[in-house]
Amino acid sequence: MLVFESLIVYTLLAFLMYKFAQMGEHESKLQGIYNTIPILLFTLVFGLRYNVGVDWLNYADAYDGDLQYMQLEDITDNVFEPAFNFIVYICHQLSLSKYGLFSVLAFIQITLIYATLKKTDRSLIKYVYVAFIFSGFAIT
Repeated sequence: MLVFESLIVYTLLAFLMYKFAQMGEHESKLQGIYNTIPILLFTLVFGLRYNVGVDWLNYADAYDGDLQYMQLEDITDNVFEPAFNFIVYICHQLSLSKYGLFSVLAFIQITLIYATLKKTDRSLIKYVYVAFIFSGFAIT
């Protein structure tokens, strides 16, 4: 049943991201909103997933465990993923839960993909969103 529910959620997400990206291709007063909605939808769905992916538990345990006591000066001393540690530090300073952390990470990821595609061919964005959702990323 969970696979069926996931398929519905990801199919709906891909459809909505595609439609809003398609509307955002055309110049209008609402172009910025049409381009922002897919990013926010992705952030919401992928940030609020529970126990999805092979690393989910490791990242959740690290966030709720030792990394919550990290100080700013520890980021540069620790060779383990300094950018991730900085994001964790900021999320802890903002008192975000682990879902807040996953939402921030999803937002960064989809925003960088969007920014890269925006500089190349805007018409590809809608197709890449759909491919990204069904590529296995959503279930790993």
